[in-house]
This record gives sequence, C-alpha cells and structure tokens, in this order.
Amino acid sequence: MENLNLSIGIIETTGYVAVISALDTLLNAANVEVIDKERIGSGIVVIIIAGSISNIKEAVKSAEIAIKKLNSKCRYTVIAKPHNDLWRIIP
Repeated sequence: MENLNLSIGIIETTGYVAVISALDTLLNAANVEVIDKERIGSGIVVIIIAGSISNIKEAVKSAEIAIKKLNSKCRYTVIAKPHNDLWRIIP
C-alpha cells in the first residue's frame, strides 16, 4: 500500500484474544492494511493500520467494540494526514 494520502490508525490493547478479535473485526469492517503489530510488554500489543481516513475510522471503531466486548482495555488514535517523516519509523 503506497503511503501517499494514507491515514494511520493505532490501537493498543492487552491480551492475545483481544488482539486477534480486534484484527479480525477491523479487517472485516473496512479496507485497511495492517502494517505492524508489536508486543510492548506486560501483555500490551499495538496494532498499526493504514488506509483512507474513513476506512481507518470505521476499522478502529469496530476494533474498539470487539475489544470492549472481551472486557479488555482499548486505547487508540487516528492520524488523518501523517507527516511524511513518520513513515520512516513505521515498518
């Protein structure tokens, strides 16, 4: 996926089940690409997705609902127009 005009969604949660549920839900909800998944420690996992702003918002919202159904914590952010330099630190 070319990064021109793409937005980024970042989702943070805890636990393997919540991560898999979030990933399945967001990929089924919108046309986005998972560009990274990283374990931070203490069970915390960060998922980074890219796509159009409308698809990112839809994907993040659906992932949040899936995570909360499992009584897990969810934090997220959407970056509509990331600076070009930001793409250098994202795999």
